[in-house]
Amino acid sequence: MEKLTGRLSEQGITVRDGWLVGETTFTNYLRMGSDSPATYSLDGVMSSELNAELIYRGSNIDASPGLHVPVLAQPDLHDDVVRHCYRIEAMDPPTAIAQARQLWGRLLSGVDTPTDDDAANLIANLKFISVRDRLLADIPGLEESMRDLLLGQTKQAPHWQRVDRASDVLLQLYMRTDSADAAPVLTSLGVIQWWEGHGSKAHECFQRALEADPDYRLAQLTDHLVREGVLAEWATNRQAAYQPPHTRGPEIGGIGLA
Repeated sequence: MEKLTGRLSEQGITVRDGWLVGETTFTNYLRMGSDSPATYSLDGVMSSELNAELIYRGSNIDASPGLHVPVLAQPDLHDDVVRHCYRIEAMDPPTAIAQARQLWGRLLSGVDTPTDDDAANLIANLKFISVRDRLLADIPGLEESMRDLLLGQTKQAPHWQRVDRASDVLLQLYMRTDSADAAPVLTSLGVIQWWEGHGSKAHECFQRALEADPDYRLAQLTDHLVREGVLAEWATNRQAAYQPPHTRGPEIGGIGLA
């Protein structure tokens, strides 16, 4: 213990406090050298005022942070996706992007489950890189550069209600894809999780995407950011960071008012 604090001190790092956490108790690290260091119950932390404040602010940690996908009977739309892919390939890129944005905007502004044809159409559009990137950049609902939107680094906060709706729609799409069509949808879900600061969920999305397509480049690149501990700037800004819906005030211009 003394060796560790000494080595850290040599590097200019002063250990002011610390805890060794077990399954049911924790112990103050700086008192480990005493004859009988006190241990404290983790249950006491869970019922503390500090923990209640963290939960209120949306900072509680789930027991299982994985991505939960509902198991529902949904039709496989692969044949319809292929049909839409041929149609999109026959268009010039600006027209294809414009039509995809119109569909995406309609789905994001609605509340209903996408029809089978809309779902197949959107899954097909996400398979085209230029269309996919434009649709991802449209999710936050801000007039900013695509680069800043995709990297989550605009000064203005995203419209998080719109982002939540995008997640819902993408989950609906994922439940209707086969493995060949899943990578773009899962990667898009992962990007949203990364924007929100949910690294574990983002990593799981990217890993599932790479299981579907090991060479899917956006999943590879963004998962690398997650594994390196890189956060979207939105997640590091208290005014812009994602908050669960039950903790938000009404949105005005993308800013939640408490």
